[in-house]
Amino acid sequence: MVPLAIFRSRRFTGANVLTLLLYGALGGAFFFLPLDLIQAQRYSATAAGAASLPFVLVLFLLSRCRAAWSTASARGFP
Repeated sequence: MVPLAIFRSRRFTGANVLTLLLYGALGGAFFFLPLDLIQAQRYSATAAGAASLPFVLVLFLLSRCRAAWSTASARGFP
């Protein structure tokens, strides 16, 4: 597991807390958006899934671009 001593670094701890909040918000959005579309907006389950599809595709494309950029920029490090 991860040694707890690395959490003494404020930068490391801050990055981990920010990541936790980001993924919590993303999970909440993917839970509550279809729930709202189905219950309040009267979408069908298929239409609610189709409405969230552009968001999923954008996340997919941006993560692939970011991974390629990270790999290319990491080559300069020892």
